[in-house]
Amino acid sequence: MDGFIGSCCNITQKLADKKESAENERVLDHWQTEHDQLKLYDIDNDEDDEEEGADQVAGASSGGEGVMKQEHADSAPLADELAHFEKRDMLADSEYFDEKVRDINLNLNVLKEYKK
Repeated sequence: MDGFIGSCCNITQKLADKKESAENERVLDHWQTEHDQLKLYDIDNDEDDEEEGADQVAGASSGGEGVMKQEHADSAPLADELAHFEKRDMLADSEYFDEKVRDINLNLNVLKEYKK
């Protein structure tokens, strides 16, 4: 009797394993097809820097007759120096420091005491 119950348990366990295996295979196939449909795009961050560098304004002429545009060749060293900085990080740092400067409370009475 124990052998019969043991063999029934083994059979039910094997069926459960097969069902679970079939379900896992189905899920694996689904996600494999989803993965195969994904595409990888190359994002070039230098492209934005080149467009901005070509259109930078050098300054107004002494007579005030027009504005000179900086040549792209002149901005290349600057672009190379700034290439390792992320625009997003630089903007976040700028906002942080601007906020810090606004929150400063100066005691100008110290200067009056220093003059004495």
